[in-house]
Amino acid sequence: MAASSLEVEGLEVVTRAGVPILDDLSFRVAEGQALGIVGESGSGKSVALRATMGLPPAGTSVRAGTVMVGDRRVPAGSVTPAGVAMVFQDSFTSLDPTMRLGSYLAETVARHRGATIAAARSRARELLRDVGMTEPELRMRAFPHQLSGGLRQRAAIALALATDPRYLLCDEPTTALDVTLQARILALLKARQGAAGLGLVFVSHDIAVVSQIADVVAVMYAGRIVEIGPTATVIGSPRHPYAQALVAALPDLDRPGTRFLSIAGTPPDPSEFTAGCRFQARCGHPGTGCDQPLAGLDGRDHRHRSDCLHEDTHPAGRAS
Repeated sequence: MAASSLEVEGLEVVTRAGVPILDDLSFRVAEGQALGIVGESGSGKSVALRATMGLPPAGTSVRAGTVMVGDRRVPAGSVTPAGVAMVFQDSFTSLDPTMRLGSYLAETVARHRGATIAAARSRARELLRDVGMTEPELRMRAFPHQLSGGLRQRAAIALALATDPRYLLCDEPTTALDVTLQARILALLKARQGAAGLGLVFVSHDIAVVSQIADVVAVMYAGRIVEIGPTATVIGSPRHPYAQALVAALPDLDRPGTRFLSIAGTPPDPSEFTAGCRFQARCGHPGTGCDQPLAGLDGRDHRHRSDCLHEDTHPAGRAS
């Protein structure tokens, strides 16, 4: 493995009752690269990022796995890896409600850069402008509860960037933003990726948003990666029936009036996870061997692959 990578290996997260949520999950992102992870709610995307940060959700624990940044390896779930920051999905609970935004940002900048208070406050204003906040001086005097949901989300992004991370984990970072601000944040992250060599892991349920920023896309379903590969390849030629369904649900502006395709059924509860293909109950074309044990894909290998045993027989873009 190249030294300039963030690598997660063999990550397993379970509930207090021992029910698996993530099953031997591995992924890798290099500096200057963006890895997108897509999947519907409950697939384990957010859990994977939080466990990587050493902050598994309440009621869960990390049973196995390691996180490696450069040449430093630590047990997953134990500590926040150095050089890694995260933008959490819930910006309200991720910001300190007792601190004004300006003090919070300036303190973070000063601690990570060793800057003077004046320089730290100047950098804080710059960060707020970068994420699209007008009147940054006014915003710096506000407490989190005095900001709208969209402003809080931008503040959370600014706070994560204030640490000058080598790798940034983003959990649905643009969900609370309108389309214009969403585009601005994506452009900012892409600029950081190019200029500063920032490595991005970008989680979303929206494959269209991920396609705008990710070099590589991993599709997750029921705690496993079921397809991975270069973004254009996965979206242009999806192999797994679940990935095909996600792509088929994308709106096509060239074909107005086209009906969206939906996936029948619901994702399995973690207590119902099987050793075989976890999508087979919702797949319109299950075949021989679908109930046999599958290990899931190793997300450290970015070649285009799917874990469907019958990928060659599925009609492209259809799940049922």
